[in-house]
Amino acid sequence: MTSHALFPRLLPGLFFLSLFFLSYLLHFNGLYGQDAHEYLRQSRVIFDCWQDVPTPPLTIGDAEFAGGYPLAGALMRFLVGDSILALQCVSWLVAALGLWVFERLLALLAPGARVMSRWVYAGLGLVLAPMFLRSGLTSMSDGLGLLLALAAFFFGLRAFENSRATDAIWAAVFAALAVSTRYSLAALLLPLGVILCHYLWTKKKWLAILGAILFGGVALLPHFWLKADGAENPFGHSMLQHWSLGNFFQSSFNNENGLSRYPLPNILFLFFPIAHPAFCLM
Repeated sequence: MTSHALFPRLLPGLFFLSLFFLSYLLHFNGLYGQDAHEYLRQSRVIFDCWQDVPTPPLTIGDAEFAGGYPLAGALMRFLVGDSILALQCVSWLVAALGLWVFERLLALLAPGARVMSRWVYAGLGLVLAPMFLRSGLTSMSDGLGLLLALAAFFFGLRAFENSRATDAIWAAVFAALAVSTRYSLAALLLPLGVILCHYLWTKKKWLAILGAILFGGVALLPHFWLKADGAENPFGHSMLQHWSLGNFFQSSFNNENGLSRYPLPNILFLFFPIAHPAFCLM
């Protein structure tokens, strides 16, 4: 392998090290805002539960926050020992893996593009996007949710090419894990699931459909285990309880998360990721 071919493949690892050293130089532990502290609390509760340590009763945060990220932090804690560092390690790692999966997705969509061109595009469009960089530094579920969603799209789109049952199954597994990490990703992944299911149905790939449903359901089980003692289970989220078409035309909201006021109607913020420079360098 030539040096020109090797260097791009080292970029995810270099990005991981960059996030590590940047956090070290800034003396930043990843805990920014109440959401990060809530993820830390839930991660500690999960770890204590595995250690047979008495845990406190559930709070509103257990119903509002998905359990995928704190679960990953609890697992990482077995390796690093410290709960705060564990969550930060998860953010560093998933940001690097997200960069790699993004490049793999580009290779799938543009197989004729040069390797260096794909990595340059990934660097300009993803690494230098402030929101993505922030997700790799803070103890939040954004980075993990993005990684899992990208993986779901990668295997889902590849299933259209080869109709292999394994790709459809992996797409379902990663989609389930993504939703159990960020509830809002269900809206993003639902069209992919519907189109893929229709495609496999027309191709009479019954084994692929059955396997995707079965293994996707299994991937959701940890989430239901984490939320099993909640007052209204996972479906008691305020996002579902207060959903309405009228919300698109309102500018103020008062729910379990507090009072929020915006200068413009909510529907305009649907274009926020496209227009705001924090999501893209260009």
